[in-house]
Amino acid sequence: MNICILSKKNLLVHPIHNWIPRESNYFHLITVPNQQGDLKFYQTKTFLKNYDTNEALFSYVINLHKKFPLDRIISLSECDVLRAARLRKYLNIPGQKTESAIVYRDKLLMKKKIAEAGINVAKFSALRNPIDLLKFKEKNGFPFVIKPRFGTGSEGVKIIYNDSMLYEFLENHFSNCTDQNAFMMMENFIEGKMYHVDGYIIDGKPVETRVSEYVNSCLGVSEGKSLGSIMLDIDSEIGKRLSKITNSIVEYFPKIDFGCSFHAEFFVTDSKDTFFFNEIACRTGGARISKAFELCTGINLNRASVLAQMGLYDLLKKKKPPKRKSVGWMIYPPVKGTLLDIPHSIPFAYILDYSSTKKIGIRHESAKLANQNIAGYTVFGDNYNHVKERLCEADKWMKSRVIWDINNPSF
Repeated sequence: MNICILSKKNLLVHPIHNWIPRESNYFHLITVPNQQGDLKFYQTKTFLKNYDTNEALFSYVINLHKKFPLDRIISLSECDVLRAARLRKYLNIPGQKTESAIVYRDKLLMKKKIAEAGINVAKFSALRNPIDLLKFKEKNGFPFVIKPRFGTGSEGVKIIYNDSMLYEFLENHFSNCTDQNAFMMMENFIEGKMYHVDGYIIDGKPVETRVSEYVNSCLGVSEGKSLGSIMLDIDSEIGKRLSKITNSIVEYFPKIDFGCSFHAEFFVTDSKDTFFFNEIACRTGGARISKAFELCTGINLNRASVLAQMGLYDLLKKKKPPKRKSVGWMIYPPVKGTLLDIPHSIPFAYILDYSSTKKIGIRHESAKLANQNIAGYTVFGDNYNHVKERLCEADKWMKSRVIWDINNPSF
């Protein structure tokens, strides 16, 4: 088989060529410049600048297909979901097609389907021009969220709390009252705890689903707040309910041929009685979600996604034994300022795979994506409460030792 792999991920961390049996398979890679992984296993290699938005990728893949008729197109990142689907449809290659991928990418279409299915979702509307924005505010009030329909990692998401913020948005994001913001949307802000549901899909059904509770908000990353999550215990009632809702969503959405990994998010109100859908993606969650998942299940979600996209279901049954009963993680985003000090290690035995930047004395900018960080680690424990206690201890220690100078631009 000729397999085209679309991946901007570091192949040292995601060795796709090691996950797929090499016998009778030929790998063709389209990736970013300065790829650090082992490239000797790839028959052809194409390096694209501005990978996320470089749509010359379509031409490269189509020309590649003429020379090496492709049997599969594999992708792992959000920016490649639709590209891979469109190419599969155009070239008549098995796997997820556009009709399915668009529902997992376009948040406006996604929420229309969710509302149609009778699942709780915040009130929402397309944002095409200033009138749309003002009408939504008049009808629904503050606060509300403005976000890109095709965004990822909380990039470009803004909460509007009052008229002052509304006017600032109008002054800086519109011109000539055109429909230039057709790819934006609005939705009511939901106050509550946020959870994520992760796993992978085979033949239209979620497998190995796990539910975790976020520590802090993805939106707080742009303000320099730490972000993490803790996996819920298997017998958690909230976990059971969210797993059930996620299963119903995947089964209601257009079927994903073969399969892939997924990452879904929900809000739960303080009463714990009302669940609101936030979004779902047909790829692995970011930050340290995949690492935590593997420690608790023995399954690498990106490997599972690749094998599911290949249709190699039998290989998915072979997994490493779980190493930890319960796991949580935390990352620390950069802020606008100069980093003066950061620990190179943490003195707690329950900390796994701690990493930190070496860019001390360097000017940083605020994080734009939820997974941007200068440091992070994973914590293990016996159950949810045990991990939460340890995560709080490590987080308090860490915050007292990360020192920024936010006044001077540099040394």
